[in-house]
Formats: sequence, structure tokens, C-alpha cells
Amino acid sequence: LPALSASRELQDRASAVGYDWPTLDGVRAKISEELAELDEALAEAGHPDQITSTQASSAAALAHAQEELGDVLAVIVNLGRRSGIDAEAALRGANDKFRRRFAEVERRAAIRGILLKDADFTTLDALWDEAKDAEREAKG
Repeated sequence: LPALSASRELQDRASAVGYDWPTLDGVRAKISEELAELDEALAEAGHPDQITSTQASSAAALAHAQEELGDVLAVIVNLGRRSGIDAEAALRGANDKFRRRFAEVERRAAIRGILLKDADFTTLDALWDEAKDAEREAKG
């Protein structure tokens, strides 16, 4: 199974024997807790960043951050499960939406003669917002 689907199946099994938060508030609180742990692990790893070529302080620190990211994803899957939302389908939809919007960013940049690799983030983000607004307007 894809990892998100496998996570849901594991959580369904645990819930079936009573190991589950009583309310969605517990799941939401756990998301906040796990995000804080991820932030801490990334800080301990030296805030690695592939874009700026900032390397992790160590392989062990990066592995710990990866573990914490996994925990965040697992709790997000659980929020979806509890809410009746399939995380796999939700992520697939988000990927499709990103592809559409980024294609629109590329189209708008080309019309304006903007080379994406030469544009700064502010320019690209403004194009993204335009693409997002245009998509929303088209939906009515």
C-alpha cells in the first residue's frame, strides 16, 4: 500500500480495539505537539535546506527530523480518517491542483516575458496568487 493508505489502515486497526482519541480536539492537539517536535528536531539538525545548500548537522539529526515528519504525517492521516477524508485522495488532489496552478504561473510568466528561474520569490508568489484567484473565479 502507499504509505498514507497503510497509515490509515494501521490507525483503523488501533481504533477498532479502542486506541483512539475520544474527539477530534485530541487529534488536533496532537498535530500541534508533533509540529513542535518537528520544529525542534529541525533546529537540532541545523535547519537543513536543500535550496540554500544548508546541510544537516549530522545524519543522525536529519534521521530524527525525518522521524518527526513521519509522526506529523501520521497524525494528519488520522485527522483525515476521523473526518472521513481519504488522505491519499486528498494529497493526490492537492498535487493535481498544484500542477494546474503552476502551469498557469508558467503561462502568465511567459506572457509577461518573465523567466521563472530569474524571478524572485515575491514575483512568483504574486503569479501564484493570480493563478489561484483565476481558478477560484472560474469555479464561480
